[in-house]
Amino acid sequence: MRSLSSSSQAHPENIISKGVSHSTLRDALLSYITAGDDLQVLGSLSMLATLLQTKVELDEIMLDALGILPQRKQHKKTLTASIALKEQYGVVCSSLEAGTSPLAHRFQVLNALVSLFCRSNISPETLWVGGWLFRQLLPYSVAEFNSQNLKLLKDSYKNCTCALLEETRGTWPDLLVTILHDEWKRCKRAMEASSPQKEPKCILFPLEKPSADDVLPSESSIIAGERMCKVVKVFVLLHQLHIFSLGPKLGTELTLVDAVPCRIAFERGKERYFCFLATSVGSSGWIILAEELPLKKNYGIIRIVAPLAGSNPTIDETHSRWLHLRIRPSTIPVLDPAKSIAHGKAKTKALVDGRWTLAFRDDESCKSALSMIIEEIDLQSSEVKRRLKPLLNLEGDTDVSVTSLHPLNLEGDTDVPVTSLHPSEASSSTQIPSDSSIALKS
Repeated sequence: MRSLSSSSQAHPENIISKGVSHSTLRDALLSYITAGDDLQVLGSLSMLATLLQTKVELDEIMLDALGILPQRKQHKKTLTASIALKEQYGVVCSSLEAGTSPLAHRFQVLNALVSLFCRSNISPETLWVGGWLFRQLLPYSVAEFNSQNLKLLKDSYKNCTCALLEETRGTWPDLLVTILHDEWKRCKRAMEASSPQKEPKCILFPLEKPSADDVLPSESSIIAGERMCKVVKVFVLLHQLHIFSLGPKLGTELTLVDAVPCRIAFERGKERYFCFLATSVGSSGWIILAEELPLKKNYGIIRIVAPLAGSNPTIDETHSRWLHLRIRPSTIPVLDPAKSIAHGKAKTKALVDGRWTLAFRDDESCKSALSMIIEEIDLQSSEVKRRLKPLLNLEGDTDVSVTSLHPLNLEGDTDVPVTSLHPSEASSSTQIPSDSSIALKS
């Protein structure tokens, strides 16, 4: 596996040119992920991550065959193929039909990653690298992520929850909440990072970490503490992966039964047609603009997502079919120094509020959209109050519990992190405008 790992540091295309087929390489990597030891798993994950994020323009056929073609390129490739078929033969091809084989490859990688998350003999640090890769490859449609995988993830989570609850009667229960809080933040940063938080050299030159098991008796409190930390790290990973799968993602398919058609101009004179939705899950909420699928009635693709909270919806006083929204950043700059400060100097481009003006078909549609936003904001606010309630009870325990913010109940916790949703933070691939304060003509 050392040679396989080291080759990830070389020119990726050379791997193929030396006689290793796409399928052989993919099968070898997935075999190590599902059945290899910790170092083999880490090496395979690192190679896939390197190929996925390399700045060298790799052949898309290669990435597609490996099952790791980035979603935006997969969607572009499928759309191009569909347009070509329509222009040449007058045949309309759905995205699923145009990408059957590549989707199968992607599913193989996802299946291997889910299998990895169910393994108990892999270090939490390696599992976090797998979690990072999983987030990059999660399918457009939740329906594409089969129920068996969801069941396996949920079962693994429940097993980990039981192990975590056992620690409440273990040796270090007084530090459990603190460690859970700290590891939650560390895991969240690792999952949202631009690359896996693991040094490549640790694969080529692994250091043998001294373990308490080697020098201390099995009943030692130090060994119990190490075990608890590992349980916590795995728990927060599985929890955040489940949470991530619940949030709306660009390119995801969703139902438009309750959506309201509207128009918006992100550039002067260029109107776009969308279906408007406001939704909340737990303490998170979003405003969603989706494009209708022409071949699938009442379904669409998410194109734009923005935070629900702080949107301050108001109907225009002069044009009763116009709805004005304020679009706030997805995070407060002072809470994320890495984004607000660069090399000790404040960034010149500060985050600012966006302004949207949505034009609806008639007055009733506009009022319906307004009511939808207000209703979801109320639900979001009520959930935040519910979670704060234990902290506001002065007669209760004054030890602030992180579990009031992130409950252990998988069914109940849906505090979904939203990243890169604000116009100022978005890259060109997210299709999120910088501002849309342009008024639309009725």
